[in-house]
Amino acid sequence: FVTDAIVDAAGDVFATGMSIEKADFGAGLIDSPNWAPFIVKYAANGKLRWVRLFSGWLDNTDGDQSPRLALGNDGTLYLTGSYHGPLDLGTGPLPYDSSSFDFFVASFNANGTTRWSKGFAAPRYQGASALAVDSHGAVWVTGNFQGAMQLGSHTVFTGPNDPGQVFLAKFSKDGEALHAVSWGDDQPQQAFSLTALTDDSVVFGGGSSGTIA
Repeated sequence: FVTDAIVDAAGDVFATGMSIEKADFGAGLIDSPNWAPFIVKYAANGKLRWVRLFSGWLDNTDGDQSPRLALGNDGTLYLTGSYHGPLDLGTGPLPYDSSSFDFFVASFNANGTTRWSKGFAAPRYQGASALAVDSHGAVWVTGNFQGAMQLGSHTVFTGPNDPGQVFLAKFSKDGEALHAVSWGDDQPQQAFSLTALTDDSVVFGGGSSGTIA
């Protein structure tokens, strides 16, 4: 099933989601692992251009953490989402912690070839729910997490019994973690959407049961 879709300037459609057991993207039925992620591209007339079906198990417990897409001005495609257990998006297995869900960010060229993929694993929950690309090609990701989350040289924390805070992270076009910040208190927080504006600032929205400051 599809969880996100975007359209490029030429009218081509990119879609992502999760597949269960078998799938037909327009070129016949193919076998699929349960809850495996995919990216598919269709021409403006609906003709299949290509499909990438990956090996792994995504988070199927919460639709807010399902895979999401973003497209850079140069046609580079980006994907984020949450996973549980082994996941390979084309550059080798990503790190994972079997005790909880982790999140990933990945980049693909216009033909669906993986440029890079990054996985961020920890003993407590980490979920990505949205991403956006600014005019300089920087990749922004938001979601929620518990405990300590390490993104490159940047670490954000929640309290020991915190049910979850929101985070905002910035990556370079080549996948380097550039910045991370979090907000919340001891009540549940969740980010749902993220948009990059023309001045390269970003706006994100979500929900809170407490105070975000």
